[in-house]
Amino acid sequence: MIEVQVDDAELTAALERLSRTYADSQSAFQDAGELLMQSTKKRFKDKTAPDGSPWPANAPITEAAKGKNNPLVGESKRLGREIHYRARDNLLEIGSPLEYAAAQHFGARRGAFGSTAQGRPIPWGNIPPRAFLGLSDDDRKGVLQVMEEHVRGLWDLR
Repeated sequence: MIEVQVDDAELTAALERLSRTYADSQSAFQDAGELLMQSTKKRFKDKTAPDGSPWPANAPITEAAKGKNNPLVGESKRLGREIHYRARDNLLEIGSPLEYAAAQHFGARRGAFGSTAQGRPIPWGNIPPRAFLGLSDDDRKGVLQVMEEHVRGLWDLR
C-alpha cells in the first residue's frame, strides 16, 4: 500500500468541524470519496498529475516493446480502473490495490525490485513518476463543497 498525505489546513479544519458536529460524518466522507475516486480515474484519460502537470510520455523503448499505449494505461488498463476509496468515521483513504501502483505513482529505477528468475531487472527500465493520487485544486473545492452541503443539511434538519 502506498500513502500520499494531503496537508491542507483549511480542508483539515473543515473535516474536523464536520466530524465534531455531525454524528454520521461517514456519509459525507463517502460522498467525498466518490468525488475523488472519479477525479483520480479521470487523470488516466487526461494524463495529468493532481497539480495539472502532464505525465511524461512513454520511452521509445517502451513503445517499441509494448506498442503505443498512454502512460500508466498499459495493456490491461487495470490501474486506471482499480481506484477505490474507504470512508470511515473521520478518515478517507483512496488508492489502488495493485502491487505496481506505487512504482507508477512515485517512479522506480531499473532493477529497483530485484530480477526475474531469468536474471532480467524488475522493472526492466526506469519508470518516471506519474502521480495520480492527491488533490487537485478542483478536488479540494469539491471536497469542501461536499462538507459544506452536509453541514448545511445538518442545520436544515434542526
